[in-house]
Amino acid sequence: MTSGRSNRPVAFRIRSACLGLAGKVWALSVNLRKQIIAWQDRLGLYSYSGWVWRVEQSAIRKALAQPISNFSGGRVVCFVIAEETISIPALVRTLASLKVQGGIEWSLVLFLPAASPCLTSESLKALLTDEPQVRLIVIEEPVSIESWITASNELPGEWVVPLGAGDQLSQHWSSFFNRELALHPQTEIIYWDEDVQTRSGRRSQPFFKPDWSPELLFSLNYLESAAFCKKSLNSIQAAEGWIFAATQAARQISHVPFVLQHRSPEFRLANLARLARHAKSVRAFLSQRGAEEISVEPQAKALRVCWKTAQPLVSIIIPTKNNLVYLRRCLSTLFKKTVYGQYEVVLMDDRSTDPAVQAYYQEMRAQVPNLRIVSNEPGPFNYSRVNNQGARLAHGELLLFLNNDVEILTADWLSELVRWAQEPGVGMVGAKLLYPNGMIQHAGIVVGMTGHANHVFAGKQPVQSEMFLSPDTLRNVSAVTGACMLVRREVFEQVGGFDEALSLVFNDVELCLRVLNSGWRVVYTPAARLIHYEGRSRARYIPPENILLGAQRLRESIMQGDPYYNPNLSYEVNWPTLRRATQPRRLWLLDNIVRYKG
Repeated sequence: MTSGRSNRPVAFRIRSACLGLAGKVWALSVNLRKQIIAWQDRLGLYSYSGWVWRVEQSAIRKALAQPISNFSGGRVVCFVIAEETISIPALVRTLASLKVQGGIEWSLVLFLPAASPCLTSESLKALLTDEPQVRLIVIEEPVSIESWITASNELPGEWVVPLGAGDQLSQHWSSFFNRELALHPQTEIIYWDEDVQTRSGRRSQPFFKPDWSPELLFSLNYLESAAFCKKSLNSIQAAEGWIFAATQAARQISHVPFVLQHRSPEFRLANLARLARHAKSVRAFLSQRGAEEISVEPQAKALRVCWKTAQPLVSIIIPTKNNLVYLRRCLSTLFKKTVYGQYEVVLMDDRSTDPAVQAYYQEMRAQVPNLRIVSNEPGPFNYSRVNNQGARLAHGELLLFLNNDVEILTADWLSELVRWAQEPGVGMVGAKLLYPNGMIQHAGIVVGMTGHANHVFAGKQPVQSEMFLSPDTLRNVSAVTGACMLVRREVFEQVGGFDEALSLVFNDVELCLRVLNSGWRVVYTPAARLIHYEGRSRARYIPPENILLGAQRLRESIMQGDPYYNPNLSYEVNWPTLRRATQPRRLWLLDNIVRYKG
């Protein structure tokens, strides 16, 4: 018995040494794989066509092989093309892709203006004669994508799908369409991923979309490739702004994460024109609901949308200890640059010992009437507890949790955060944070990325990503960083505030997930920009108990996958790239983090 007890420490040390070695090997393998993916992307060694062959085809077969009890076809679908002129060869390509769709009854309606030279085309006349499923409607006014809205009640069928001449649907389109309705019978709008296909059949420029993201629709019309149930269109009064009216009328909106539509190469060339059309739609929608001083401007292939909003009191809660250089920079830029007038600052001091900091406090008390300096409750520093204490002392209708190591860049940063926090259904808003060298620090958090949750685009240049939006696109996300996080007080109190068991890390992500699960949305806006001197407020030490508890709280969300990050993208790295066929399961990554770091 004595020898057994004396052997326990030896066995424990051996086990710890083995785990430590295994952890180093695991970390090395993970980092090596990230480097390989980075080099493949940089050198173009993993192409989209290779992804189609290695990943997409097997994913399609796997999805279509899953049985559905109430699966049925026979739905009547009307495809619509509304253009000023139509290329007959392009129309023939579109028609060929419709003819292979099984399990649906379909028709194709063409909208052309009376002055269109196509109307005298012998090729069009012959096509209309030979193809009884194709119908022509001539209209007097100029044609736009919205033209079919005014005639939607006259269109045959229960579903309407707008197309462009030359677009080709995947041969699996109707199968996924019918399956989605079988799985979600309440659905009234279905959309899918898309790419561009040349006449020779080469596919490129995939656009992998998120699940239904209401705020993203303000930035760009990602529902151009969608099927609309006519029931959700019946209440639309005007063509302008129809897309917002349709989404608000729909009982459910579904996303099929497969590339089911191939655009013609000419489609991308009209990108600016399409953005201008959508800008008119956004402006019309905001005008219809009574917004004033509306501004809708194209920026970085998306729209920047502003309008006059109410100005409720915002309580800015800043935990701090010593670090005068960063605190002074934070408060100085906040007070000098912020144009939003209704705010207070609650500085939560964690028993600062620097005499210069105490002198600075005295100076600021005399100069800034809307600043309160509060001593934290005694005990070890706990980020969650400090912020909860600050929230209890705050007077504002909106609570902004802000790190002391940030620097304000844009004068309207707070106005922008408040604007989106007041959108119906939005409970929390985060900002765009940059490193001092201009690289991205935060542009939204993807749950499950690199195993737990990570900042997408972190450490990257702020550039457009064709396959997944960009850091400069307003959009819904699953989480934002607590370094700059605005939340409605009612939402914060409804979900119970920060979890104080998570003292340093994962508390912001965990709070965001509770906000989402309570029916509220989380928004990332790139128009509110700050510099974040990350890690300057405290050491980078992560308590193992935070890793263990955080993994438990995030596990279900990681298993389900982030709804705002397309499953065709890789979770192994923190930038949007194609998922590899050998990508490990997200839970495997999480379990290894817990095993070797927890």
